[in-house]
Amino acid sequence: MKLELTVDEIFELTEMVSIRMESDRDLIPLFEKLAKHLPEPKSHTSADLDYEIPMYEPKRIKANA
Repeated sequence: MKLELTVDEIFELTEMVSIRMESDRDLIPLFEKLAKHLPEPKSHTSADLDYEIPMYEPKRIKANA
């Protein structure tokens, strides 16, 4: 049998199974199968954070004379 699930549905299922795994160790293989289909978490260690934030310059309003 083949099932079509969205990433959100797989995430919810892994959450439910992980809660039940504490009391039922037979669910570990199911959890591992579901976790394979989740996207990999993004690594923030390779992000380029070396940039400058420009100074804020407020807009000048000309006074009416």
